[in-house]
Amino acid sequence: MTIYINPNVIGIHYFGECSIIEFQDEEYILNPAKSLVMDMVLNNSGIEIEKWSLLDANIEYRDELRQAALFFIESELGQKLFTTTAPLTQSGSILKITGKTQHYYPKKISIELTNKCNLYCSHCYKEANDGNVSSMNKDKIFSFLHKYKGLIPAIHLTGGEPLVAPYLEELIEEFKHYYQIELSSNGTLLHTLKKSTLASTSNISLTLYGLSDEQYKLNTGNAKGFSMLQKSCLLLKEMNKSFKMNVVMNKQVLQRIDSYIECAISLGANVLNIGAPLSVGRLTQSASVDDWMLTETELNKVFRTIQKSQLHYTDQIKILPWERDIYYNASDYREEMQNIYSSPCLACGAGNRTWGLSETFNFTPCIIYKDLYNLNLTSWEEYVEGGLKIDWNEVTTTYRNNCQQHSTCNRMIIFQK
Repeated sequence: MTIYINPNVIGIHYFGECSIIEFQDEEYILNPAKSLVMDMVLNNSGIEIEKWSLLDANIEYRDELRQAALFFIESELGQKLFTTTAPLTQSGSILKITGKTQHYYPKKISIELTNKCNLYCSHCYKEANDGNVSSMNKDKIFSFLHKYKGLIPAIHLTGGEPLVAPYLEELIEEFKHYYQIELSSNGTLLHTLKKSTLASTSNISLTLYGLSDEQYKLNTGNAKGFSMLQKSCLLLKEMNKSFKMNVVMNKQVLQRIDSYIECAISLGANVLNIGAPLSVGRLTQSASVDDWMLTETELNKVFRTIQKSQLHYTDQIKILPWERDIYYNASDYREEMQNIYSSPCLACGAGNRTWGLSETFNFTPCIIYKDLYNLNLTSWEEYVEGGLKIDWNEVTTTYRNNCQQHSTCNRMIIFQK
C-alpha cells in the first residue's frame, strides 16, 4: 500500500522542527516526529509502507520510530493528512510550502503601514493621528517583503488606516503572488481601490462605528463615514467578495445590538465579530471612558446576546466574539501547541506563529502591546534564523499579565514547558 499527501492539504509551513498543515478551513500542528513522516511522504511523492525504511539502519530506535510513524498514519489525524489514492497530475490544488526547518519564520506578520487615519475614534488603542504621525518607508517594506517570499506565507495590512498609505495598491499588486494578503480597514476608503487590487486580497475585515452619518460624526469625527462605508460594501457585494464586519461594543451599542447585526447583514458581511474595547491607548485618557467600558454584568450580557443571535441569524450571517485580530482559537490545540514550541508561548501565537511590524519598523509579538517587547530588524532576523534566543518565560509572563488586566483575550492560555 502506498500513501500520498491528501490533495485537500493546501499548505505546509515549517517552524523549528515542527510544521503547520493547512486545509481550506482548518489547520493542524505537527510535532517533530509527525513532521518527519509528512516530509518522507512529501519528498518521495508517496511512500510504499511495506518497503518503508523510515530512517537509516544505523539509528538505534529505527524499528520503534517506524512503528510510531505507522501508528500516526493510521490515526484519525493521519487519515486526514494522507490518502492511498494516487494524485492526478493535472488536477487538484497547488500545495504551498513555506518556512524552513530549524528556523522560526512566522505564518503571518501584521504590518502597521501607518499611524495615520481618516477617522478619530475615542477608543483607538493605536492612538492614530496622535504624536509623530508617519507611514512606513516604502523602500524598506518592499525590500523586506521581497526577502521573505516563500518563507512567510501571509501578511496582514493594518494601521492606522492602511488605505492612507500612499503605496498600498502598489504593494498589493507587487506581492499578491507571493503572500496571502489580509486587509483590516475602517472601510470608508475601500471603494477608492481598483477592483483588481481588492480581488487580490483575502480576509477583508471592516469595522462598523455607527448606523448613520450622524452617529459616525459623533463617534469618529467623520460626517460622511457611514455613507462612505456603504459605498465600499456595495463594491464588495458587486464583486461577490466576502468580508468580515467588526463591532466594538459599548453601552449604547449593547442597547441596539440587533440593529447593528441587521445593518451588517444589509451591508453584505458574511461574518460579524462582536467584542469589547480595550482599556489601553486613547480610551484611557478619554472623558467618555465610562460610556465605553462595560461592567462584568454587561460583558456577560454581551456573550449571552452573541449566543442568542448566533441561533436567530444563523442563515444570514455568522456571529462570533471578536478576539482582537487573532483569528485563531488555540484552545482546541493545547497538546499540539505544547509540542511546537520549545518554551512557554501565548495561545494566540504572538511572537511565534505571528509577529507585528510597526510603521517605525520595530517587530513586536503583539501590535496592541508593542511597547512591552520589540526587536529591530537585525535582531528579529537573528531570532527567526535560529541565532538569537529569547527568554519567552519573561516575555509571555509580561503579556499574560497585561492581557488579563485589560481583558484582551477571554480565552488567554499560556503553555508552560
